[in-house]
Amino acid sequence: MIRGLLIIFLLCIVVALHAQYVPTSSQGFQFASMYNPAFSGVDSYSDIRLGYRYQWAGVAGAPQSINLSFNTRLRQPLDLTYNTPRTSNLTYLRIPKKKLIIHGFGANVFKTTVGAIETLGGSLNYAIHLPLSNRLRVAVGVTSVFGNTKVNFDNISVHDNPDSYYAQLVARGTTKTDLNLRAGFLLYSENFYVGASYFPIYHTVLQDANVAYDKSFYQGSIQAGFAFPVSPSVQVKPSVIGLVQTDNKLVMDYTVKAFVQNKIWAGFSYRDIQFGVFLAGFNVNEIFSAAYSYEMSLGPFKQFNDGSHELVLSLKLNNFKKLDPYTW
Repeated sequence: MIRGLLIIFLLCIVVALHAQYVPTSSQGFQFASMYNPAFSGVDSYSDIRLGYRYQWAGVAGAPQSINLSFNTRLRQPLDLTYNTPRTSNLTYLRIPKKKLIIHGFGANVFKTTVGAIETLGGSLNYAIHLPLSNRLRVAVGVTSVFGNTKVNFDNISVHDNPDSYYAQLVARGTTKTDLNLRAGFLLYSENFYVGASYFPIYHTVLQDANVAYDKSFYQGSIQAGFAFPVSPSVQVKPSVIGLVQTDNKLVMDYTVKAFVQNKIWAGFSYRDIQFGVFLAGFNVNEIFSAAYSYEMSLGPFKQFNDGSHELVLSLKLNNFKKLDPYTW
């Protein structure tokens, strides 16, 4: 009986946390458009990123997640050789600003599994990028996020005599489907970016669950990053990602990465919920790159797990000018 009530309570919490999906990633800068749709279309090439995260290694039923993202430009600037931070003042003055507008598009597919709880969903992003000067742009984006959370009771065993409510849940199962609309803005150039997004613009439940608890956990995000050279071949890129909770508390990730000739990079992140992350990546060529991160608890929780692992693979398409990504 007690175990049955405990499982029901945990299910309520999990469904609540998935009501407003936000990716759990130690490489959030790799999936910036999933936090803020204004990042869609920033780079002049198309890119595909696939991330796999195995969280809390060593814990039975530990969370696992897969994120697949695609970003491209629906409309390039009039001059195909034009790229705001990489062009001269003469080029900028020669082309009317309205011809330099960029339309970005993005799509994401995600799946998370936490024991018997599985969430599957996706999103579509649109962003418009407006030139403010020859080196500065502002982008505004919107996204629709669709997510379905279900519980597989075949993976749950209760040794006590379950109560009637739990028995009904086992018989009928439980699933919940949400649709959310979000918006964000981004101010950026070659050497910095600052952005923010707001999640609960619109939320509706398309399919209700037997144990649904309709309370979002996050209401927005903030992002900022800078890049500065320390030598002709080395760049340092500090950045932050913050999630604003519904109680107005801010959860922050602080990251610093060092790039050597834009080929190899390494860094460290600190999460103010007492987690540390070691990061490393390698740009094989102008098309393919790979990155790995290992996250570990720096607080009392470390005795219960062996850390979290995340691998991200990136593929750049139509990168004819062999450009590197922006600051992120």
